[in-house]
Amino acid sequence: MDSANSQTVRPPSPAAILAHWIDSLALSQKAAARELQWKEPELSMILANRRPISERMARDLARTLADLPDYAGWTADDWLACQKTFQEWARASESAADTWRAKPDRFGVLSDIDICEAVSAGALKIDPFSETFVQPASYDLTASVLTWFNRRNKYGERHRVEISEDRWATLAPGESVHVLARETLHIPVNMTARLAAVGYLVERGVLCAFGIQLDPGWEGRPFFTLSHQGAEDIEIGFHDACVSIEFQFLQRPPKNPFGKAPRPERFMGRKDR
Repeated sequence: MDSANSQTVRPPSPAAILAHWIDSLALSQKAAARELQWKEPELSMILANRRPISERMARDLARTLADLPDYAGWTADDWLACQKTFQEWARASESAADTWRAKPDRFGVLSDIDICEAVSAGALKIDPFSETFVQPASYDLTASVLTWFNRRNKYGERHRVEISEDRWATLAPGESVHVLARETLHIPVNMTARLAAVGYLVERGVLCAFGIQLDPGWEGRPFFTLSHQGAEDIEIGFHDACVSIEFQFLQRPPKNPFGKAPRPERFMGRKDR
């Protein structure tokens, strides 16, 4: 994306800085709320960018996050200014997204040009986004957390194993692993998306299962299962592509996009592990 365009350069938001702080300390949301002296639902709303921080919250952030190198010395006014800058960017980005979405004759699968344009305009959200992972008609996603629910140890006993942010993980023949993607997505209401394992994994016998699609309006971190049907161990790199996602325009936006109609929470995109 063109970093010279101020509308496409996402400034830091209190939510993003908070999420970085929580991840860096490996805190649960409950523990983070306790450190901030907030109610847990308050923190959830801030992390989802569903409400702005108050003056009280700005003071709490200045007190609690003072050890973060990039934000050391920030006052409550600095936190409020950070929020204001992000809100102004979000309003400008939404206007650009509306303009992009309003272009006529948008049907079919998004090409690499469409994906970059949609992300640049804010119509499609992929965070973090890198043009390195843009393919001719798809975008590659990486792994953040891998979970085996019935992995055998050296004694042959089955148990739950979770690996996060390691350099490599080994998938043995016959194993299936549940994967939480690193990237957070927000699918616009005029698109849908589907996942499949990347080519080099398919060639070695790995299948991907995740459901029929990501619905219009879907938001979160995709989760899926990789099943190894091949004959040799496969190393999965946490910063390497493991699945590719294809975006497709709808002829018309749905009457009830994702999040509008009642639906069990288990179908929501994951915010964390």
